[in-house]
Amino acid sequence: MAFGPDGEELLGTDRGAILRGADREAFSSQAGPVVDLAAGQRLLASVTERTVRLHDLATGEWVGEPLPTGRAGPVQFSPDGLLMTRSDAGVVAWDLDTRSWPDKACRAAGRRLTKGEWGQYLPGRPYRPACRP
Repeated sequence: MAFGPDGEELLGTDRGAILRGADREAFSSQAGPVVDLAAGQRLLASVTERTVRLHDLATGEWVGEPLPTGRAGPVQFSPDGLLMTRSDAGVVAWDLDTRSWPDKACRAAGRRLTKGEWGQYLPGRPYRPACRP
């Protein structure tokens, strides 16, 4: 069980379905039993045996692909919006703010994608690398 971002709404699970509120309205469903739940400002994270799924709190729709964790365990949102999960390697902090990803990718790579790499990984998109030369 988890409280929603307003601190009053209750979220829970029953046989793979995520339920919301006192009337147990079905919010979303999962493949497999839910081990833990945590609610952020806009997202709900639910943990199954080896993955974390994100759900849009407004619509109940899944957001993106499941995040691999390696093992089931607690999940929590930090005050600054990071999603904290447990994995085989320890604790993992997932930055869910997609606006910060280009800068982080550039720092990690230390360079911009070449035109060939851009065509391979982003086919059909105009060449607009995020990193500065």
